[in-house]
Amino acid sequence: VTELKLDIAEADHKNRMVKSSLDKHATILGSFLGDELIGTVTINFAYKDLGPFIAFHEMEAFRPFFPERSSMTTKLLVKPEYRRGPTAMALVKAAYKTASQGGSLFDHVCFHPRQRSLFARLGYRQVLPQLNLPGYGMSYRMVLVVRDKEHLSKVRSPFRRLVPQGDDCGTVQWFNQNFEVL
Repeated sequence: VTELKLDIAEADHKNRMVKSSLDKHATILGSFLGDELIGTVTINFAYKDLGPFIAFHEMEAFRPFFPERSSMTTKLLVKPEYRRGPTAMALVKAAYKTASQGGSLFDHVCFHPRQRSLFARLGYRQVLPQLNLPGYGMSYRMVLVVRDKEHLSKVRSPFRRLVPQGDDCGTVQWFNQNFEVL
């Protein structure tokens, strides 16, 4: 909680955690140094009901791939002293693998402006306008076309080497025909 430096409703300051109603259906990954938790990331699959996040990320626009083939990555948090090391990259790669192996073809994220370059380098693209979230401030919403190997290679994403073998299930052409990158 202290890492976020935000005043959000989901904050449990006593236990130093951010809890969400989505946690019960989430895959929560952690990075540990001995017994110390130094980083975490959360993945939710849309077919398990994302509640208000469906409208927030405008996921209905991703039919026919929504909800069965859509996911949302949240709460990428790494302790400050480990942010320059391999922890964050290991977590996002593990999240990518989890989403991909779970059948996701589109992964949605929301984050602060200071993280925009990170998510762009990972291959996420902005197709929705930024917005001001209560307790969070100005935020970006972006989407990753999980199997778009050409785009992932173009931006030199670490995910480019993790793309599953086989075709992209038509997602690249469908995405390019239906969305304008902002």
